[in-house]
Amino acid sequence: MANMNSYWGIRNLLAPVLTRLLIYETNPIDLERVISTIENVELTHINVLEENWVAQWEDKAKQYLVIVEEAEKEGNYETVKKLYHYVAQCYYAIFLINFAHIEDKKNNYAKYVRFYQKAASYYNPPVKRIQIPFENSTSLFAHLHVPEGKGPFPCTMIISGAGSCKEEMNILARPLVKRGIAAFVIDLPGVGESLYVSDLKCRWRLIKKAFDTFLNYIQNHKQISSNKIGCIGLCMGGGLAYRLVSQSDQITYLATLFPLFINYSEKNTPRWMTQGSYYKNLTGGEVAVAEYIKEMSLGEKDAVNCPYFFVHGRNDNWMTLDEAQTLYDRAKGEKKRLIIEEEAVYYNSTKVVHAMPVGEQMHWVKHVIADWIKRYSCEKDMTG
Repeated sequence: MANMNSYWGIRNLLAPVLTRLLIYETNPIDLERVISTIENVELTHINVLEENWVAQWEDKAKQYLVIVEEAEKEGNYETVKKLYHYVAQCYYAIFLINFAHIEDKKNNYAKYVRFYQKAASYYNPPVKRIQIPFENSTSLFAHLHVPEGKGPFPCTMIISGAGSCKEEMNILARPLVKRGIAAFVIDLPGVGESLYVSDLKCRWRLIKKAFDTFLNYIQNHKQISSNKIGCIGLCMGGGLAYRLVSQSDQITYLATLFPLFINYSEKNTPRWMTQGSYYKNLTGGEVAVAEYIKEMSLGEKDAVNCPYFFVHGRNDNWMTLDEAQTLYDRAKGEKKRLIIEEEAVYYNSTKVVHAMPVGEQMHWVKHVIADWIKRYSCEKDMTG
């Protein structure tokens, strides 16, 4: 059988994964070492790629854990925090590979969660893992990041996209905390622990009910100002956030990053999102694709009334800027646009580059968004 490298090239094949790892702060030297090693392996089957990818990252995690053990003994807790983060990122890299076996994905996600939580326990204050009772004896999961001090603090709910999780959203949460704003990062049904632990599927009824449950929890939290709660959503989570905020009068501001509604992008939707083991695990497999797409679509009357910050890429070839502009045009309150003009670095004209144009600029975009949120959550009276 021919070597896979001779057909595609590993870097091209894994471009979406490599980009995402870099965006969400995997060490670039670790990543380059893994890729360079795998490029020298004869890859005759996708399973060989997965096996080598997993082995390389597991070896790196073990190396870091040896250093962590010594640092913990010596009380070097800043080093411990950073190295547990690196260990978590190793298992994050493994989690991102699209295993055909969902149980493998669950197991590796559990390791990512465990080591992220170890790192986050050394934050000041520590990140709190929240578990909230939900329907049929299941639970919802979230992280609460709070600033130093007594509070109460304004709070931003953060909604990730499909295939993501609350741990990945650390990149958006920490700039908020530095500005005196709490971040409540939620795993809605279909993502993170709400999917992989509670088996809650990505269906609109569950999503709406879960959002209301999360909102009720954070409004009644003693460290949170109940009338200063806003929302960020990105990718499919951006589309969900827009709909959810449209149907709530309790959210005081909204920011969306490269929002997605799959009915707009149906012709470009990757096959794994609408068929196979991933789709079955995401939705339960009991709903027809056409019905699911309709269920997850932007409603005719959906329009936000609160201040709205719209961030999108001009070169998005999945949900185009013209299509996404619908959300901005419908918004009825004060609004702002940020259009990323750069083309994606990891780009091929035959590939979907939905997240990349904005995601590749996340290192500065996250600060611009946090500054805008500070304006609305800390400097304006939200009681009106």
